[in-house]
Amino acid sequence: MACTTILVGKKASYDGSTMIARNDDSPSGKFTPKKYVVVHPDEQPRKYISVLSHVEIDLPDNPMRYTAVPNALEGDGIWAASGVNEANVAMTATETITSNPRVLGADPLVVYQPAKDGQEEIKGGIGEEDIVCLVLPYIHSAREGVKRLGSLLEQYGTYEMNGIAFQDAEEIWWLETIGGHHWMARKVPDDVYVIMPNQLGIDQFNLEDAFSEQKEYMCSSDLKEFIEKNIDLIEHEEFEELYQALNDRYKIPNLTETLLGADINPARYMKEIPKRYLQDSTIQSYVIPDGINAIGDRAFENCSELTDITIPNSVSTIGYHAFAYCRRLTSVTIGNNVTVINVSAFSNCSSLTNITIPDSVTSIGDSAFYKCSGLTSVTIGNGVTSIGFSAFYKCNALASITIPDSVTSIGNLAFYNCIGLTSVTIGNGVTSIGNSVFYGCSSLKSVTIGNSVTSIGGGAFVGCSRLTNITIPNSVISIGGDAFTHTKNLESINYLGTKDQWNKIKLEPHWNEDSRIERIECADGVIELK
Repeated sequence: MACTTILVGKKASYDGSTMIARNDDSPSGKFTPKKYVVVHPDEQPRKYISVLSHVEIDLPDNPMRYTAVPNALEGDGIWAASGVNEANVAMTATETITSNPRVLGADPLVVYQPAKDGQEEIKGGIGEEDIVCLVLPYIHSAREGVKRLGSLLEQYGTYEMNGIAFQDAEEIWWLETIGGHHWMARKVPDDVYVIMPNQLGIDQFNLEDAFSEQKEYMCSSDLKEFIEKNIDLIEHEEFEELYQALNDRYKIPNLTETLLGADINPARYMKEIPKRYLQDSTIQSYVIPDGINAIGDRAFENCSELTDITIPNSVSTIGYHAFAYCRRLTSVTIGNNVTVINVSAFSNCSSLTNITIPDSVTSIGDSAFYKCSGLTSVTIGNGVTSIGFSAFYKCNALASITIPDSVTSIGNLAFYNCIGLTSVTIGNGVTSIGNSVFYGCSSLKSVTIGNSVTSIGGGAFVGCSRLTNITIPNSVISIGGDAFTHTKNLESINYLGTKDQWNKIKLEPHWNEDSRIERIECADGVIELK
């Protein structure tokens, strides 16, 4: 049978070796030739882009050398299939043909949706095309492979069911995906061998071990809660009242649509809003009940008619893509106990005009307010310590921003192409201004940089064509390439240190390319550049 995997424990083999193997197939009678390659660290991509799903993933900068068996013909992605890395860890990955409709109803597959009818594309998850390339170069044991892949699945999801084997000299692990973001894995007993056809095969699972010692079982971090909320709800006493009321009152199959206008709110029976709770719904207004402690990933994603939301003080976490693509959302009130605004939580909320981030928040995730093009005002609380990659990317209407002293890091591209931004104040806690943070902020006139900044990243102020005034503290020791490229109205830099201190700063090539910077005005005199 095509795509059949063989797993052999060390006590089931002739010489005490662990073994894994898999045959491959070609789709629909089409022959897909493969090749054998060795991928060296300098050949491994640092940014991975999937051909099928268009998902983009930043990869670590320390890959190991590994073998792979990718497609010989380019154009459809890598499809590395299997390989062994220099730490002597092997893996193989394949899709499977089985699934559970009930599970997929609670956690749908993350399927790529192309741009259509004015709507932007929605990137998909990872799959057989990607998995070996994303995992194998970075793991030192089979167990570590399970954990890395598991974290990727929880973050990016998958568009298909998967079966993945990991092998080192001592252990073999088999991982299966459950729905779009969940997974479980089992260690193959040393004294058995497994013939695993193209299907899911774990027939029993020990949750107690998975959430304690992990001797033989591992799983996604919220699998226990996922089962309780989505699989065995009818057996839990706290849900009996809800289901009985629904059955008695409505007696129709489409409970979700009914509940939107009903006085029975299932959220009051929950501790958190589940993943994809109202995803793609046409609901216009929603009150999150007090007592909810978390809003799950994609809970309200693409609720195209939703205009306002109030997040109560009981909520501590706003999940990944929780309100993404809610294009009519104009009003958001964030409770005073929220600590984390996760990746892309409010991305593409183009009607959102202002946001106040309370002092309780410590982290603004990557792309949290990506392309919130109507956002004019942002108040960042004094508890925030990090602003993620592309956090306010292309927030075109944003006029000014004050970054409080609590912030220590600003991710790359954080305010990229905020063309309406006129003034920026960077607090005294920030130590580095990342690459391209203010790239393309063409209206930016004034920048105040706090006295803890040690580095200004490459391209930080590229294209800030109206910038006329900037003060750099004497704490700065490096300025990246193209940091002030195309700053055509900036004639001088006010530097708070001495001329000798300025001359010790590491200036990368082309740091002031195509600019009008003629002098550095230091505390003890002027340095002429031209």
